Amino acid sequence: MSVLSKVFPQLNYFHLDNIDIDGNTMSISGTAKKASARCPLCGRRSRSVHSWYARTISDLPVARNVVVLHLRVRRFFCHVLQCPVPPHSIVVMRRRP
Repeated sequence: MSVLSKVFPQLNYFHLDNIDIDGNTMSISGTAKKASARCPLCGRRSRSVHSWYARTISDLPVARNVVVLHLRVRRFFCHVLQCPVPPHSIVVMRRRP
């Protein structure tokens, strides 16, 4: 386990693409590892990727450095007909902590 994953355990769910330190700002870029996720409404697992989107998260300073996370995550389709979401709608599935 790296020092970075001890400081940011949530990053274990991401492939780290780049770490850049510019002055007092640490920028960490990553891409989601999971190939599937559960629908937050019906609970069924989906592997059907609709699209990718970027999230930028600022965290508390670490050793006086501003930390900014740039994450590329997936959106999935939910294909369950009985799901409260209409078929083939976009459902953002998030990993529960």
